[in-house]
Amino acid sequence: AFFAGDRERNMSPYISRNIRGIRDLDLLKYAQEVRKNVLLFGDTGPGKTAIVMAFAAVEQLPLVTIPCNGGIDPNSFWGSCVFDEATGQPKWQESDVTAVIRHGGVLYLDEPNFMPPKTAASFHPLLDARRMVTIMERGNQRILAHEQTFIVGSYNPDYEGTRPLNKAFRNRFKIKVLIDYSDEVEAKLVMMPVVLEIAQKMRAARKNGDLDTPCSTNMLVEFEELAVDLGLEFATENFIAAFEADERDAVKTVF
Repeated sequence: AFFAGDRERNMSPYISRNIRGIRDLDLLKYAQEVRKNVLLFGDTGPGKTAIVMAFAAVEQLPLVTIPCNGGIDPNSFWGSCVFDEATGQPKWQESDVTAVIRHGGVLYLDEPNFMPPKTAASFHPLLDARRMVTIMERGNQRILAHEQTFIVGSYNPDYEGTRPLNKAFRNRFKIKVLIDYSDEVEAKLVMMPVVLEIAQKMRAARKNGDLDTPCSTNMLVEFEELAVDLGLEFATENFIAAFEADERDAVKTVF
């Protein structure tokens, strides 16, 4: 499986990780087979989305992502009435979401803790034992989830603009997995040992309360790419600029 980055320039193989003794893709495969929803959580940038993308690629399943921002309308998930130019009559246009529910695939809820409670509640029948959605605009038509429909959510807890997940929503995800930064994965993605040492010091500073902004795996990879392409000075300044103004002195100290 391959993930993220510039497809023409930087296609990187997915690096699997162990989660409490279980390979990450094996865990998702088990969850799909027993029809249990999975919730991945943790800081930004350790690879939560990459895990989902890699699983869909390995299993050759369609992947539909719902970006769960506060402005989304739950009615838009299930489809809409559009004008048919051929007949001149309105017709119902199925959405990607209902297509993956009906025919199977991975439905990925990205940052559900940004969703308003009313929107989150619209997913309850799909997430619990009913595994179905009801489209009121089509005379309460019911769509039952295909046996291969697999639902995964991922979120960063306690970030600005988010809200705690509703317990009824959260409890419908029977497998909850903390995805943290992985030394093993980063050692394979980053070639310069000094960059890994910087990451360790940055994360220690965050635990001590000196920093609020996390040092993500993506930031390390991008730093190394820019250092090679544009020089160390530019890469360093670009890295420091990712932090808040009152944090930058602490970051410079680490460097």
